[in-house]
Amino acid sequence: MTIQITHDLINMDGRMLVLPPGATGQAYLNLTLPDISVADTVQKYPLGTRYVNGDRAFRYGYFAGTVNPDLAVKDTQPQAVAYVSVQAATAQYATSFTLTVGTTDGIAGDGVIAVNALAGGYCVIFDATSKAITRQIVSNTVVASGGGTMTVVVTDPIPVALTTSDHGECMASPYSYLTASTSNAYGAFMGLPQLVYTSGQYGWIQTWGPCWIAPQAAVGAGANNRTCVFRHDGSIDELDMTATTHDLANSNGQIAGYVMSHAQAGTQGAPFVFLMIAP
Repeated sequence: MTIQITHDLINMDGRMLVLPPGATGQAYLNLTLPDISVADTVQKYPLGTRYVNGDRAFRYGYFAGTVNPDLAVKDTQPQAVAYVSVQAATAQYATSFTLTVGTTDGIAGDGVIAVNALAGGYCVIFDATSKAITRQIVSNTVVASGGGTMTVVVTDPIPVALTTSDHGECMASPYSYLTASTSNAYGAFMGLPQLVYTSGQYGWIQTWGPCWIAPQAAVGAGANNRTCVFRHDGSIDELDMTATTHDLANSNGQIAGYVMSHAQAGTQGAPFVFLMIAP
């Protein structure tokens, strides 16, 4: 077997850039290590590109609103395609299939999906025996208005033949619509922006490793108090399993990571947090 490496995986200073699956079919094939201190007004890397810098990891994304580097950002777009039928029979081991997009699917709920709007996202296929198969999306065709047929190309072969009795669901790349979280209670937190990005810009969010996120007073205060969860606004709070009904975010919120270092007296300190979203 011959393994071809097309760019350096390890650099002398502990940094590397990893392009996402399917990126060879996209534009923006940039292998230059990024400068995370500047915003991009034009796209320079495929969305979801992973940049590793020592213990820290970052992802490249698109910002759909102004964000604050003290607070985590969310993917606030809804699922792109709900439970819909496979449109045509597909051979076993195919790397593409067709779906009948519904009239209320798409980010605006109007049955419209732009060409390649789902690239970097994911689909799940349910065959007639209810077995689930998950694949990452490389590209998709356009659905111009009110729903219709869409072809989805995926990164890996589908292990079963598909028929019109099968179904599928799709989501776009979670890095393709990043916003502040104050007005959305349903999106997942994807990372910590590296500067104040504004709508229409591209840039980097930290997804793993040491960082500082705006904390509530209880974070890291006291013995064995380390686990952090995200609050509604992208700040962090302690994980409190005794939270009452009015503050369930402290027990049901998304895990952010753990406190790395306390102050000398065992109080909060910075606190330095080891972010744990995506390595």
